[in-house]
Amino acid sequence: MSYAYKIKLERLSGEVNQEGTWRPNLMEILSPDEMKALFREALRELGWQSNAGSESSRTDTTEKDHLSWVIDGVTCSFDEEQGVIKATVQETVYVEQTVTADSDDSAVLKQARIDEGKRQQKQKLESAKVDKSRQLTAQLVTIEKKIKAQIDQASHQTHAEALKIKAARLGEIKSSQSSVDAEGTLEVTIHVQMK
Repeated sequence: MSYAYKIKLERLSGEVNQEGTWRPNLMEILSPDEMKALFREALRELGWQSNAGSESSRTDTTEKDHLSWVIDGVTCSFDEEQGVIKATVQETVYVEQTVTADSDDSAVLKQARIDEGKRQQKQKLESAKVDKSRQLTAQLVTIEKKIKAQIDQASHQTHAEALKIKAARLGEIKSSQSSVDAEGTLEVTIHVQMK
């Protein structure tokens, strides 16, 4: 008398990564390096945190710390070298599979059932990775507006500060004002007494 039994295959897993990148539109008021440094400072003022550890614990002083900000569970970081904001989401998906075999199966038939189960499991894993990739992309899309708002705020601060530095290099600043209108346009007025 034959009976059916289940064979549990080894669980498969796969990493799924999605990355969003946003480049701030910084005017060339000062050198590119100066503009990036000012943008970095503006992000810090908006609450972005250094994630390279404390100053005293660093042994390599040439390594730059990176600024990051967590929004809705997603960590965004400022890559100063490339001058971009990056948000990366990553998850691991797992797929399990069982195969039904019969006690009367020959070794060849049993192996064929196992091989077919492994093939189906790989297909399930690829399908699960595609589904997870869509979910992670949707997650990035939902935070994009907040990231762009941070970039806009930091850009306005950067441009205003860069204009003040540029004006100070030309002469003595007598007064300065900056404002952002309802459409998000930055207006800076600086009165300089030329050297």
